[in-house]
Amino acid sequence: MDFSQAFRCVTGTLFSQKTFNATGRQIIPLLILASIIVSPAKATTPSSVTTTCPSGESVSLTVPGAAYSEWGKRLDGKTLTTFISPRPLAVCPNGFVIYKNVEDFDQVELDQIEKIIATEEYRDILKSKSSYLALHHLAENLGWETENKLVLLLSASWQLENDRSMYESIQNRFAVGMSALLGDEIPKDYSHWFKSALVVNAYRVSGDFETAERLVNQLDISVLKKPSQEWSNHRANGKIISRIVYLKELIEEKNQEIDPESDRPPLQRRAR
Repeated sequence: MDFSQAFRCVTGTLFSQKTFNATGRQIIPLLILASIIVSPAKATTPSSVTTTCPSGESVSLTVPGAAYSEWGKRLDGKTLTTFISPRPLAVCPNGFVIYKNVEDFDQVELDQIEKIIATEEYRDILKSKSSYLALHHLAENLGWETENKLVLLLSASWQLENDRSMYESIQNRFAVGMSALLGDEIPKDYSHWFKSALVVNAYRVSGDFETAERLVNQLDISVLKKPSQEWSNHRANGKIISRIVYLKELIEEKNQEIDPESDRPPLQRRAR
């Protein structure tokens, strides 16, 4: 199994061929984003896939096991799963984060990345033990698209949630960046609504209740309550309504918990 196939197994979702473009720049962020917005339940066979680093060493990556399942998303987008979330990324001994098949890297890319991972700034980021934060730094320096970089930041926050100050700092960076990207445009589809809710929650968990309240009050969920001819849309709208109503309650309570529903059974969660 090559690495792109392995990563598709890791995400639990198959995507259109155009996602895997010639540059490879969008492969991981778009897969992660799709996995954040849509959460399919899966049952797979446990395995460890191996890939070779550009420097020649082999590194392995664990993919979901037979008992693996997903049942929704936390308010910050982290998948509720019996596996690891975010999904593991392979990191070479020298700190090179593998985000596409090694043979797909051209020499220009390799030279750029080698220079980045040799810097003191990058070595300090590696000390955080977050492969997604390291990849985000690479993405910043390689000129990836803004939304892709924000997805990596969000994923990094989940890896570092046990370090509350780091978690809040990264969530705030995500909120500022995604707010700027979304602008003042009224949400027009499920993805846009979900991202808007992620922004509100990011301000909530980072303690900026004033901004969180202002933004959540701008989300007019009455438009989602109109009857839909498609059952799937109606169901998705219901999930968004529940999520936003719950966020309003938490903001009013000044509740800054990362997962305020952690003690509830999966099917009783309001944010799923």
